[in-house]
Amino acid sequence: DGRGTITEYGRQNTDDGRRVLMADKKKIFIVDDDEIELRGLTRLLEISGFQVGSTQNPQNALSMVTFYRPGLILLDLITPSLGGFEVCDLLASCAATRDIPILIVSAVGGFKDIKKIVHERHSQNIVGCMAKPYEFKDLLAEINRVVK
Repeated sequence: DGRGTITEYGRQNTDDGRRVLMADKKKIFIVDDDEIELRGLTRLLEISGFQVGSTQNPQNALSMVTFYRPGLILLDLITPSLGGFEVCDLLASCAATRDIPILIVSAVGGFKDIKKIVHERHSQNIVGCMAKPYEFKDLLAEINRVVK
């Protein structure tokens, strides 16, 4: 009858029935106020085959992540004006971003402190943590574990 078929690749239904683009597992979004950390990590991830989006301003995170649709968010907990957990709350409140896994990469306290915090807030798609400073190979292994 000439109507054909439309296939929507990379889309999924949200809880409220809207169609949204699915996250791309090769895309990572970084929220970190440290420009040097951000540039270095972005370069290393790009060399490793990822597409990277980022912001130094956590208040921009929700709109940028919604547009970028990453497969993973790397989030520093200590950021000015809006803390990492407030960013988690914003992302969890939006149907388009609530299912994107979040990996905490932060210098807050020590590794045990971060692990405890992550355990307490696991329901918000926080899938792991990495204490700064870290070895890039260890971070890359954790990223690959999450996005596989």
